[in-house]
Amino acid sequence: MSRTATTVSAVLIVKDEEAVLEECLASVAWADEVVVYDTGSSDRTREIARRLATTVVEGHWDDDFGAARNRALAHATGRWVLAIDADERFEGDGDALRHELARHDADADVLTVTIVDVADRAAGESGSFLGARLVRRAAVRWEGALHEQPVRLDGAPTRLRRATGVALVHVGYRPDVLAAKDKGARNVRIARAALDAALAADAAPAVVAARRANLARSLMLDAELPEALATAHAAHASGLLTPAEAVQLARAMVDAATAVEDDAAREHWFAVWAENAGTAAWVDAARARLAARRGDAEAALEALRRVPTTAVDAMGLRFDKYAHTAPWAWALAQLGRRREALRVVVEAVGRGHVAVSPTGLLDLFDRAQVLEVLAAVRDDEWHVYVHTCVQQVLAAPDGAPRSRAFLLLLNEARPRDLRTAVACGHVARRLSLEEAATWAASLRTHGLAELCPLVVIACDPACDPRQRALAGALAWDVYRDPRGRDGLADALPLVAPEHEAELLDQLDVLAPGLVGRAG
Repeated sequence: MSRTATTVSAVLIVKDEEAVLEECLASVAWADEVVVYDTGSSDRTREIARRLATTVVEGHWDDDFGAARNRALAHATGRWVLAIDADERFEGDGDALRHELARHDADADVLTVTIVDVADRAAGESGSFLGARLVRRAAVRWEGALHEQPVRLDGAPTRLRRATGVALVHVGYRPDVLAAKDKGARNVRIARAALDAALAADAAPAVVAARRANLARSLMLDAELPEALATAHAAHASGLLTPAEAVQLARAMVDAATAVEDDAAREHWFAVWAENAGTAAWVDAARARLAARRGDAEAALEALRRVPTTAVDAMGLRFDKYAHTAPWAWALAQLGRRREALRVVVEAVGRGHVAVSPTGLLDLFDRAQVLEVLAAVRDDEWHVYVHTCVQQVLAAPDGAPRSRAFLLLLNEARPRDLRTAVACGHVARRLSLEEAATWAASLRTHGLAELCPLVVIACDPACDPRQRALAGALAWDVYRDPRGRDGLADALPLVAPEHEAELLDQLDVLAPGLVGRAG
């Protein structure tokens, strides 16, 4: 089947997503069309969407994700639809996906996609699960106010297949994102309403059980942990959850039980998880992470000794021990087996895993060893390290100095990789003067003088006038950039009188003769 016949529409429902939307839309630029259904944004979301999407619809929100997806779906024209959220990004080959969809056009209504949580991935852990996100537009509609699922229009059983070689990387459940958008409370509200509606309508017991499970997971996200555990117990006790529903519920409740220090509940949910997954691999990896958090290296390694290198669970999701390298490497290092820890991490990144977080690598290894790890990182995973560092720099009140240091190591490891240099240009305001000077040289080498951090600092009214003056002086003295000179001139009158003498001494060192002293 030709590419023209197998068209793909990427469809989003959004509200106030200016922080993440551009990256998401860039990741689906391969699609034949991109439809953005806005439910009432008050930020720059619509502006970004109009610039990058094919169709932008000014819609409405009624606390029903399934209904919103159906309204958005009505504006798509592709044969297949990729349902993607603004806080996700597509990873994979769009053309290869088209060919796969063409092969399944006669035998599938829905393809599941691997969804990866970026917080777990950046920490060197696997938070993968399968989601029904590719749908044949003419065959299905969405049902469910929360955790909506596609169902066939004719009521027949939905024919499922699994997409290979693609993933959606999700950033929406980071604690800072949850707090900023109040997602936990919103999901609890929607889940309660959906359960109440099912009970009022005397819905099938399996539907009620699934909605109780949804409510339990939402309560966990909203930190209502005792109620989450009680609601989850009722859902599971029904015996009506599917294996996939039970696994997702158990994973969430293990975290809830751990947070409230209920060992019996945690062990119960570990058992539910293993039974429904059809393998204990995920559970033993989770036990290793828990032991590492508690500082017990021996227990972490003991759990990992039971973990196979690879396994496939009952849902067809592949387990890879090397996706759980963070506790493994930590435990080895704690027991004095640092070279072995380094070998494990290098093997993991060579297999395509973000084995340990950037700051975790700095904790475990010296500078030369970190560079050895970075030399083994695959090109398609490089951006995860860059993205993680940039997000930490932007979010931390102190500008995350260790993450800034790691960005410099990334640049040293791959000085010709534009992704690192461009990303660092976006955090210029958080850099020290020394770091800004280092990055200025790198960016200008790439021909990116417009992103020069020295100039950004010099021209930013929000920066300390002294920092602006020093950055502007360096930009002019070293690069003869007139923007630096202008920033210096603008900043000098704003310097407090008690700081003038010290600043002039510093300017004499950085750019002798550039600024004269009053007589």
